[in-house]
Amino acid sequence: MKKIIFIFLLIISFQNNLNAQNPINVIITGECSYASGTYTYNGQVNGKNNYTQTFVIDGESVVIGVGFDNVKWVLYAEGDLTDDGFSNIAVPTGLLPPFTGWVNTGCLDGTMIIDQNLSTNDFESFNGKILIYPNPTNNFITIKNKENSSEYFKYKIFDLTGRNIISGNSKFNEQINVESLTIGNYLIQLETENGQKSTKKLIKN
Repeated sequence: MKKIIFIFLLIISFQNNLNAQNPINVIITGECSYASGTYTYNGQVNGKNNYTQTFVIDGESVVIGVGFDNVKWVLYAEGDLTDDGFSNIAVPTGLLPPFTGWVNTGCLDGTMIIDQNLSTNDFESFNGKILIYPNPTNNFITIKNKENSSEYFKYKIFDLTGRNIISGNSKFNEQINVESLTIGNYLIQLETENGQKSTKKLIKN
């Protein structure tokens, strides 16, 4: 029996590591938005997966990565794991970086979001079809899908530390009450019934 349990756990562990080596999408707003894109697995650093992408900046190739500096996850440049753009103190038990909660450090503004399930093209294509209004808002928002107005979806609203403040289910073109949010910036993540995802910035007045 113990042998069967061990084999089962070994299979789960292998699957988790295999999935963890898939590319991740990094979506950045604000000053460092040029670093958005698909980051590919590039070995492990400090016991966590490391993801990198090469950019040409001012005519020079620069390697930008998402990695673990032994205390927190960081967006870094040229192999220097000190804070370069964004950092996240949340340390998940697995090898994948946290989805949200990233705060700007070297960048003057903006937010950073990671999506581990969709290709960049798929994410950007669907994300572009989603509208949230009014934004900024006071009490209510309406989410519209340019292609499908009748589909149901799940949504989560996070503050910029990664805390899930509000969760629920809704339908496109129906109002969602956000009156309980305090004034500030948030991220709203939605997922449709067929697994399409979108993440948008939400401002509460």
